[in-house]
Amino acid sequence: YWPAFACAIVPAEILADWPTFSIKQALMFAAVNILEAVLTAVFLKHSIGLPLKLDRLRHVALFGFFALVLASGLAALLGAAVYTATADGEVSYWANWRIWWFGDGLGLLIITPVLLSWFQPQIQDKPSPTAKRLPEAALLLVTTIAVGIWIFSQSEYLTNQFPVSPMLLLPMTIWAAGRFGMRGAASINLLIAAISIYCTINQLGPFVSMQAADNVLRLQEYIAALALSSLTLAALLQELNLQNEQLKILERAIDAVNDGILIADARAKDNPIIYAVSYTHLAGDSQMTLP
Repeated sequence: YWPAFACAIVPAEILADWPTFSIKQALMFAAVNILEAVLTAVFLKHSIGLPLKLDRLRHVALFGFFALVLASGLAALLGAAVYTATADGEVSYWANWRIWWFGDGLGLLIITPVLLSWFQPQIQDKPSPTAKRLPEAALLLVTTIAVGIWIFSQSEYLTNQFPVSPMLLLPMTIWAAGRFGMRGAASINLLIAAISIYCTINQLGPFVSMQAADNVLRLQEYIAALALSSLTLAALLQELNLQNEQLKILERAIDAVNDGILIADARAKDNPIIYAVSYTHLAGDSQMTLP
């Protein structure tokens, strides 16, 4: 599928950059983005394996290091060089590198978990909102939108008598991670990022009081802090739930080992959790093997 992805990146980059940048610049930016995607895929394939799932705390940590830090940082070296050499501006190379690195890394951090959590089969994740949980999901969505717009729609944030903090949205991400798992956390992160970016572009909210480059950096740091915290929490809770279920299965196996049973993990092919065989009634002995 790589040729198809590469062909899709080029026109998308040209449309996104036009008319600010020329076709030549857009093509060079597209080449850098393709390189970044390849580096990210190679790093994650060798560190986590395929299919990529952010269902373990270790997986989230490896994703953060290889995708957000290493691949984005290396690609930003080329991207900043292209921008510094072809664009007019007074921003230094390292300032351009920092903006490029944070921007691309933030895109991976916000978009990738949404795609992985919604378009891959879920094993041991929080269930999708059912009829009983739809009211809570709707309440979370409406509350996040209302609080987000209230925080980021203020045009005179610093002069308000009671300035509101953007960290008031942190409980929403915790709520989403705790109650709806990786899907909930990733979706709420995307929503908060969309609201905060839109308002900041229109000179609203708490991240418009400094120079443009500093405002961008502060906004990126804010979104990254919320997203990493909630994704880490969702992965940790998911891993703990899986371990608790495995312990319950093991406990049932130990209790029933004298009866001679086979207990396997029905969620995974050819991956039994416990194989217990009893010889108590036949030879007065018992045996239990674990994979």
